[in-house]
Amino acid sequence: MAEVDKSAASSLCLFFGALQNCREGPLPPSPAAPLPLGYGISLQASIPLRPSTQVNPFRDRICKVFSTDGYFTFEDILGMASVFSDRACQSIKMEYAFLIYDFNDDGFVDEEDLQNVIRRLIDRNNLSEEEIASLANHVLEEADLDNDKMLSLVEFEHAMSKAPDFLQ
Repeated sequence: MAEVDKSAASSLCLFFGALQNCREGPLPPSPAAPLPLGYGISLQASIPLRPSTQVNPFRDRICKVFSTDGYFTFEDILGMASVFSDRACQSIKMEYAFLIYDFNDDGFVDEEDLQNVIRRLIDRNNLSEEEIASLANHVLEEADLDNDKMLSLVEFEHAMSKAPDFLQ
C-alpha cells in the first residue's frame, strides 16, 4: 500500500471541511454515484471558512489559481493539496507562488502586483501608498535581472531562492 502524506491529507480534509456546505447542487445519493459533468464548488459561493483559512491574505488568489473556470473540482483540490504538501519540490511551490502573486495574470510580477502583495502582507495604517510604491520598486531593483520593470518566473525563482523564509 502506498504511503500517505499526512500533511497533504490533513490539508485536503481541512479544505473539504471548509467547502462541504457550499455545493452548487445536491450531492449524489451515494458516495459511489458519479458526479454530474461540470459538478464543482463555485468560488462565488459563500464559504464558511475556518479561522485558520481566514487569515491567509491570498486566499482569493489561491482559489483562482487552483480552480477550473471558477469552480473547484476534486482534481483541483488534490492538485492544491499536492502543491502545499511538505513533500512538494521547491520549484513547484515557487511556480504556484508566482501565479498567486501575478494579480493581473499577465505572466509577470510587475510593480502593481508587488504593491498588491505588500498591501496584503502589511497593516495599511503603517505604510503610506508612497512607501508601498517605494518598497515595490526596491524589490524590482533587487530582483529584476533584465531591468524590464517586471519579474519573470525565472527571476522570481532566483529571488525567492535567496529568501530562506520563503523556502520553509
